[in-house]
Amino acid sequence: MAITVLSGEGTIRDGDEERSVSAGDVVAVPAGADRGIRADSGRLEATLVTAPPPTDAEHEPVRRGLKRGEFDPE
Repeated sequence: MAITVLSGEGTIRDGDEERSVSAGDVVAVPAGADRGIRADSGRLEATLVTAPPPTDAEHEPVRRGLKRGEFDPE
């Protein structure tokens, strides 16, 4: 997954690491690594490119986590 942060500040999960990002940052996370992005406060605008595209089964834990407000869903 390649992430380009357009505006705002946030946190990106790359495997077991979390890193802070802000406007202008570009981050690449290898396929197969746990990954995620969230705004730290306010609005975070970013462009994400993911290849290969995640399956519905891979997205289901993310959907459940979003409903519960969790960044690290099980």
